[in-house]
Amino acid sequence: MLVVVFHQTSDTDPADARKLKTCFGLDDRDVVIMQNRNRGEIETWFKDLPNKAAAYDCFFFVFLADMVHPGGDPMLVKAYDKGLNLNSIMNQTSTMPQLIGKPKVFIIKADYPPLKFKAGPSDKMKIPTDSDRLIIVSSLPKDLAKGNTDSSILIDAFCSAMKEGTDDFLTLTTRINYHFNEGLFQGRKTEGASTPEPRTLPLITSTLRKLLYFKV
Repeated sequence: MLVVVFHQTSDTDPADARKLKTCFGLDDRDVVIMQNRNRGEIETWFKDLPNKAAAYDCFFFVFLADMVHPGGDPMLVKAYDKGLNLNSIMNQTSTMPQLIGKPKVFIIKADYPPLKFKAGPSDKMKIPTDSDRLIIVSSLPKDLAKGNTDSSILIDAFCSAMKEGTDDFLTLTTRINYHFNEGLFQGRKTEGASTPEPRTLPLITSTLRKLLYFKV
């Protein structure tokens, strides 16, 4: 399994990256942390992915970034220099022969400044429907996204669910949402913080064609 984490250096992103590395419990060679990378650098990394892919049977791609347009499409996030279209990245991986038939999990935490509109994945978001892919998208105001630790609610929830990992990964996503809900509605004591909306839970879609199990 190959885990790749793309993140910036704002808010909870560095802590999220460190927690994910511990959570997966993999060797350093199987966990790639990419910090403050320009869009071109990220796109180039994915173009070179086929050269690395043969050694792996499963891929986790984690994007910890801000939305380019708050209230817009969370699949358009900020790289270090400009916007990055995640739909384009996903479409790219679906056409790579070395990745066909292998599970690809995309975890996207796209935050935005506190504003007066409903939180949660936007209705404008277009989710790719290619096979062998599972996508988790969380989009929250920054003051809600942070958990009661240094890391975010989403990554806390993900790692908590992984520790319970006796089920296949798709089933475990229900536990991710459970822990996410617990983190969101408990301990929200910050005065003036945004109020969670019913649509705040992560949006999870799957076209996986096989059950995915792994131990952490």
